[in-house]
Amino acid sequence: MQLPGELHALWRWWHVPIPTEGRVPISHLMESEPTLVEWHTPEETKYMPIITPREKAQAGVEMLKEAVLEVLLAHPEGVRHIEIVNILDLYSDYLGRQRNYLSWSVVGLLMNAGKIRREGDKYFLEHAG
Repeated sequence: MQLPGELHALWRWWHVPIPTEGRVPISHLMESEPTLVEWHTPEETKYMPIITPREKAQAGVEMLKEAVLEVLLAHPEGVRHIEIVNILDLYSDYLGRQRNYLSWSVVGLLMNAGKIRREGDKYFLEHAG
């Protein structure tokens, strides 16, 4: 599509050459001694928690809950607890893999929140309305 002459003249047209080299590592683009920003030293940064242990745990639990919901969405026929454990590889090695406490906890949280239901030995997504 061509722009009309007057409009074409008002635009800036850039003729950027095609790069001849491969990708440049980001370390080549960053200043080792930045001058326009104030950086914390590595020693200072070490003591600045980006995320607390509790926040990490809560984020992990939310991801596990989402994963279980995705499994149930993919299996409308329902799945047993051990199938959730197998699909998500959530085996515990406590006492010879007999107790998958984490997966039971996540399923319990989802049931208490009304997101899933149990019928017999299978779990299903709980549909609203």
